[in-house]
Amino acid sequence: TSTQDELDSVERESAATPRENIYARLRSFVEEVSPVEELEKLIPYYYRQLCLGRPSVSRSFLPGRDREMEQARDAARRMKNKTGGAMMVLGEPLTGKTTFCEHTAEYLFEGKVYRINPPLNGSIQLKDFTHAFKQAVQGSGKIEQLIESTIHGSVFILNDLERWWERSPKGITVLDKLANLIDNYGDEYYFIINCNIHTFNLISRMGNFSERFITSIRLAPMSRENIQRILLSRHYSSSLKFTYKGQDESLLSNRKLNRLFRRYADISSGNIGYAFLMWLANIESFKQESLTIKEPKYLDMPTLHDPDWLMMMYQILIHQRLTREQIKRIYRTKSFLEIESLLERLLRAGLIRIHQNNAYTLSPYIYPYLVRQLSENKLI
Repeated sequence: TSTQDELDSVERESAATPRENIYARLRSFVEEVSPVEELEKLIPYYYRQLCLGRPSVSRSFLPGRDREMEQARDAARRMKNKTGGAMMVLGEPLTGKTTFCEHTAEYLFEGKVYRINPPLNGSIQLKDFTHAFKQAVQGSGKIEQLIESTIHGSVFILNDLERWWERSPKGITVLDKLANLIDNYGDEYYFIINCNIHTFNLISRMGNFSERFITSIRLAPMSRENIQRILLSRHYSSSLKFTYKGQDESLLSNRKLNRLFRRYADISSGNIGYAFLMWLANIESFKQESLTIKEPKYLDMPTLHDPDWLMMMYQILIHQRLTREQIKRIYRTKSFLEIESLLERLLRAGLIRIHQNNAYTLSPYIYPYLVRQLSENKLI
């Protein structure tokens, strides 16, 4: 009996160990790919914003997007011929969709640009959609009246379409309204819309919403040359210097620089926004206005076997961020306690964060690793 008790104890311990180990291994992984918190606080705020903020738009300079700009020119030409329809810009999170839309509006169209931005935590309510138009146009009334109050040829950029949608019974209300606006006003006004590509792949299978678009432009991964060009351009616009492998930036050979930025391009899969996050995460020290940079390493993210974990992170990915109320609407068959328990486990593992207004977001530093796992599990 004593031996059997020992065996039972060992079995219980081995059953518990994988669950405990996965939390420890995931936390360790997340910490390794993220900036050191104490060090991050030392880096000047303006420099962090250079890496994390949106760049100013140049009317003549958008590196690495020649093919996509050619598609946009063709779409703009057809839109100006009053064929109706809208332009859709698609890409992974952090690939510069908003910047591309801004550049397209400023460079290819002559009309005034109005930016329709969703509330911080998104919304599927028409009143919030109307309010976004009121804020952009600085007017009052229904959306139709607001559009008609602007000059023909005005451009409406709708950012983050995924935050105007929800995978719930009433989640397409705003999309239906937008489709109606494009149908009725697309020949006199120009609509440029951007969306997470994984969200749009799902939305496009629902009804005929995708038929409203003259073209869907997918932002391709950037080359090593353009990743290097953009990262260094943003860095050089600051007053800080960097050293790499003991050498000042001014003394680094092209070969060393190319090797360094090849790593950034490969690990980020050509995602410029994630490359900037990696740049911050690979700062080893900061003193006397100088950063010490290390070469980024590709790390293996511990495999996620729990389908509930994968599905929750997929939902956050396609919605960008989710509040508890939104999650309850999406997970109609799960109890409040089940949802709370699942969120708590993901927080404990470091895979998600609580953001402003109590919304859950993915930890941005795990993004390319998570996408690979979601893809391997055929969720995207």
